[in-house]
Amino acid sequence: MSCCVEVDGRQLSTLSSPLINRGIRLNPAEYCIKIFGGVRATARALKRSPSTVSKWRKSRKAGGTGGQIPTMVQPKVLKVAAQRKLPITPNDLIYGRIVKKERRSSR
Repeated sequence: MSCCVEVDGRQLSTLSSPLINRGIRLNPAEYCIKIFGGVRATARALKRSPSTVSKWRKSRKAGGTGGQIPTMVQPKVLKVAAQRKLPITPNDLIYGRIVKKERRSSR
């Protein structure tokens, strides 16, 4: 089952079923950062520093959270996403989401 979502004038195609083989699996941090519009935009929205948000994407060996969003931040992510009508669910914060590959427009 596929779904298209418009975020800040951009069309994002998402797949909600983990059984679909096409697409890219994004971990929770990658998915939230993508939906918010980047590391800086996510940091601004959540009132965190960009370096803190970028650590969510780093592996645990590299000093990051291994793609997980810290438990203490998750309620704020959901609250801000709801206020901005962004397609982020509690399930996304735990498992991530499969996102359809975006096609590049030909020039």
